[in-house]
Amino acid sequence: MTALATTLCETNVLEILLSPEVNRSLGGWAGGELHVSRLSQKVFQVSGSSGDFIIRFPNGEMERSRLKREENVVKGVKGHVSLLIPDTRVLEIEGFPAFAVHPIIPGKPLTSEIYESLSAEAHNRLIMDLANFFYETHSTSLATACEWLGFQEDKEELTATYGKPGWFGGEASVAIRTGLATILNTQEMKLFDEVVNLFEALPLEPGYMVFGHGDLHGYNMAIGEDILGPKLIGVFDLGCTGILDIHEDFFRLSLVSEDLLERVIEKYQDLTNQRRTLRRERIAIYYRAFLFYLMCELQGGDLNHLKKMLQRHMERKQLV
Repeated sequence: MTALATTLCETNVLEILLSPEVNRSLGGWAGGELHVSRLSQKVFQVSGSSGDFIIRFPNGEMERSRLKREENVVKGVKGHVSLLIPDTRVLEIEGFPAFAVHPIIPGKPLTSEIYESLSAEAHNRLIMDLANFFYETHSTSLATACEWLGFQEDKEELTATYGKPGWFGGEASVAIRTGLATILNTQEMKLFDEVVNLFEALPLEPGYMVFGHGDLHGYNMAIGEDILGPKLIGVFDLGCTGILDIHEDFFRLSLVSEDLLERVIEKYQDLTNQRRTLRRERIAIYYRAFLFYLMCELQGGDLNHLKKMLQRHMERKQLV
């Protein structure tokens, strides 16, 4: 079954889920009354007596392959991490579009406001849980990760391909600069060019290649509640999971709080007995590059929010 090439509406999705062939493959959970709501063009939330689920329809063969890879990674990672992760399945049934489905991990995202409101006990627990998640995923051997991902185990090739984020540097930075030229002032563009130069100068380092989540920020976390207060229950959106520079796996925590990032790094290095000394300046360059990358997609208040985040970061840490 190939990937979807046409547009679906909520009614189409409901008809697919209630069809005998699909419902049987889903173990019968799609029976009874279902409510379908659209989250984006190809992503839907389905609610029913069996719980809440996310349905994702790939837009083309490349996306279908990525979902299959994610399914394989989830099978491998399950049992190796303490936090909950989505149990992603890809269904390819003759006569129906292929789609991925997983139950929603209950909880709300980790925001700056939640982080700043934590009690001392809840704060320490969050730091430990995040550091431990990084430790558990990074402890996966590259050989095992390559099996999950369908990659060849060639460390030199992996480093050349994934040793720095592909969304910045080279031609990507040229495209980003074009997009920023009309929304940034002269001083901001000067800073962007400085970040490009710093990014390009970063060496590729095979010893820092790990298997990691690749997109761990507050909105990919599920926060619940217990007697101590907010608690990290699980992480999701494993679509970017892969082999990468270890520094790339951490920097998105700064989108919640730079204090969170620093404390997780400190705890992580304790867990690993300082096996790898994480370089704050490299993480800072990635974070600055990512903020500029995000600015291309936003305008108005959202753009101003990112500019303020960048300004606070530069005032707080003049690392490089």
